Amino acid sequence: MIKPDKLLHNPPIPKELIEAIDSHSNFVILGHKNPDADCLNSQLVLGSTLTYLGKEVVLLSPGPFDRHEIKNYREFFHDTIPPDFKKTNPLAIIIDCSTPDRISPLAKQTEGLTTAIIDQHPSGAEFGDIRFMTPKAFLNGTAKTDLLKPPLSTAMLWTAGSLSLKLPMDLATRLAR
Repeated sequence: MIKPDKLLHNPPIPKELIEAIDSHSNFVILGHKNPDADCLNSQLVLGSTLTYLGKEVVLLSPGPFDRHEIKNYREFFHDTIPPDFKKTNPLAIIIDCSTPDRISPLAKQTEGLTTAIIDQHPSGAEFGDIRFMTPKAFLNGTAKTDLLKPPLSTAMLWTAGSLSLKLPMDLATRLAR
């Protein structure tokens, strides 16, 4: 029998990531091209968490939103960073992308911004200023649920239980405190 503590493993959250999140008021959250529901839901959960904490968030996706299961998501995502928002020097958090080509054509828009990468695939060309790789995470978002605080826990657990959430729950927990 597999023990849950062996499945629910995330490495420690990098200090640089915590400091970057704490020191920014504005965020751009990007996912990969040809998005799937787990990528988009991870963006939505992180965006909702940051918004709940009083931060300003812009969600970006290069699309397309052709898949049946994601066709209604389009309304929540921009395809460019609004120019006035970019002037605020937001932290760019890139989810579910192990290589920069996966966020094309949005990569150019993040030039000059501090970027944090959160992914479970440690392969590929390293990019970004801060990297948080969680290769051993089961569902990559279900660790240490006993540390979560409502109301965020309900939304995050629902998403993690329904989809393969790419946002590590330890990070979501840290944001919720």
